[in-house]
Amino acid sequence: MYFYLKYNTMKKYLLLSSLIGFFGVSNAQIQLQRDPSFGNNGIFTYDQGNGQGAEIFIQDDNSLLLTNNNADMISNRYVVKISANGVLDNNFAQNGYLQLDNSSDTFHNLLQGIGGKFYINYADPYTSPINNHIVGYDPNGTINTAFSNNGVFSYNFGISDGYFTSTEDGGLLLAKHDGFIKYLESGNVDSAIGNNGVIAFNNSNYYSLEPIATKGNKLYYDNFAGTKRMDIYSTNILEKEEASIYSNSTSFNEVYRTKAKNNYGLYYFRFTPAPNNPSMNTSVRLMKTDENLVTESFGNNAYIELPISPNFNYGSTDFTYTPNGNYLIFGIPQTFGPSNFLAYNENGDQINVNSQQFFTDPGIPPYLSYVKLYSKGNVIYMVGLVGNNVSVIKYNITENQSTLSTIENSADDTIVVNNPFDDSITAKDEKGSILKMDLYSYSGALILSTNKKEMSTLSIPKGSYILKIITKTGVINKKLIKID
Repeated sequence: MYFYLKYNTMKKYLLLSSLIGFFGVSNAQIQLQRDPSFGNNGIFTYDQGNGQGAEIFIQDDNSLLLTNNNADMISNRYVVKISANGVLDNNFAQNGYLQLDNSSDTFHNLLQGIGGKFYINYADPYTSPINNHIVGYDPNGTINTAFSNNGVFSYNFGISDGYFTSTEDGGLLLAKHDGFIKYLESGNVDSAIGNNGVIAFNNSNYYSLEPIATKGNKLYYDNFAGTKRMDIYSTNILEKEEASIYSNSTSFNEVYRTKAKNNYGLYYFRFTPAPNNPSMNTSVRLMKTDENLVTESFGNNAYIELPISPNFNYGSTDFTYTPNGNYLIFGIPQTFGPSNFLAYNENGDQINVNSQQFFTDPGIPPYLSYVKLYSKGNVIYMVGLVGNNVSVIKYNITENQSTLSTIENSADDTIVVNNPFDDSITAKDEKGSILKMDLYSYSGALILSTNKKEMSTLSIPKGSYILKIITKTGVINKKLIKID
């Protein structure tokens, strides 16, 4: 029973309703404009034949793979490919549609490969797990016969015993209750990892390790006793194993919308059920951790409290980043109208979207549910459902903010930073005035961010950077060079 409740808590979408209240807004400004060259005035819509959720996978050429939500067992399912201009790609499978197995008791999970390749994991968790298998596909929707055994990788356990996730090198990672197995893009075991591709450890008291998010060489997973992090590309597979970020409190529940930025931190939702009606929420908070799963704050704010009605109903919310990573954008459906957008900076301050605290686009389908947001470059995609219709909406985004100065300045000469640096940046702060450090490229893109006085730079290449140090008395910009 514990597994069933925990599994569904992790998988259910967070349901929200109309916005209430007013908040202070900073001078920053975000402009969202629906892209008229995409689909029908910025919208692509198709009937998926059921009322379940949907998700997209953005390809290198900006085409999109669209499929039903991966947690649902339904009788009719497709992968749909949309060209970058928002029309069906008729060169993909059958005129843009790849028909999947019609078995109603099978989970279908799309795993992203590289170079446009992808995998479909067919998993029957109940009646015949011995028939479970993964099929590899080429970018045009045909079976990739170079993958495993003529395109098919078979396994004989159910999803309660192990979870597959894809890795950034195009391979697969199998997470089981007693460890991991890493596979190459070919479907062969990656013998360079662990003991011939196998990393084993004692986790016998728990169910399998369900992947939450992957970023770079980090895997975040849940073993239903807590959230952990591991390094999946070194022999030191158990690089970190931190305490749970769960509160273990009856008044809070965690619902993951995990996003991992360049510093590998996690963001996730916590919500408080109404005392007399657990299906309703009285508050929804966005929380975050650093890469070691230690709780971090948004500037001086411990969390971002989303403005929702006391009795939310029928909707869902998600968030994504603006292109330079400075701002969080939320899409929150209303019960009786189109979705609202609202944005916050990393200090937890709400900022304007199209000169409004809560921006509503009246030109998109109303009553969207199962909303998800994705970003790439200067584009944000919103995916949602109305009945059986899936809509993908493309927005171009512009951030109006002051350009990052490459001229060094100092508000406090007592702050000293190691320069050049290699695997970390450390600031000596005698007065204890540092609130935050942001590392930027010379083009102005945010690379790393921390509320501490040290940041790991192992993940970034050598080169020139600008370190922006926010203190209690002002802002310091410093030119830094990574030498290795």
